[in-house]
Amino acid sequence: MSVPEVLPIACEPGRRTSAIGLWDGGRFLASVTAAFPEGWTPGADWRRYASIAVAPFAVRYEGTPFGLVVDAHEGGPREWAELHPDGLGFSAPWDGTHDT
Repeated sequence: MSVPEVLPIACEPGRRTSAIGLWDGGRFLASVTAAFPEGWTPGADWRRYASIAVAPFAVRYEGTPFGLVVDAHEGGPREWAELHPDGLGFSAPWDGTHDT
């Protein structure tokens, strides 16, 4: 099965895609580090989860690849997309779940 033009990336709480969220302009996927002020307790809805869809792209910055890059999967002919530099791999059935 060919890589679709836009790939879903599912929010999987407790896994590396748990940092998918919402903002006023849309959705995002981020590697997030958070710190709360001493004595502050976040409410139950301090962050909301969702899924996103991303079109494959690739850029390099200071020699490091960034993007959702389409490639053949190692050890097999099936098509594969990998999120760089995170190393998350996506393949059929293109349901948004990932391999590491």
